[in-house]
Amino acid sequence: MSEGGQSTTGAALQWARRIFGDASFDDLEAEASKLPVGAEGCAALETFQGARTPETDPKARGALYGLTLKHGRGHVWRALLEATALGTRASVDALTQNGPKEDLALSGGATRSKLWLQMHADACGRDVVIIGE
Repeated sequence: MSEGGQSTTGAALQWARRIFGDASFDDLEAEASKLPVGAEGCAALETFQGARTPETDPKARGALYGLTLKHGRGHVWRALLEATALGTRASVDALTQNGPKEDLALSGGATRSKLWLQMHADACGRDVVIIGE
């Protein structure tokens, strides 16, 4: 079994929720669910506190880009969720270059989000299994 990590998945979402006036996770997920993949050009880098896997870079920083006046909090939320899923894919790809294609085991509070789980399954091309509940 291989293991990789991202430094800021939950913290980046907590940060966004805080700047959105402590909006509920359910409201943010509902808004993000209505948007297409790619959040209409709004994108994010999830490395708000550095990167761990597949490249270790404690100086890496997160970003939001592609923002226009049409974008709202649902776009930013979706961009952060997508960035996290794509960061997971980068880790999985690096850790399993020559290994078998196994299910993706995920844990933590964000596993309560059906949208986030589906993004991970789609990005990684794997079935998702929730562990540690």
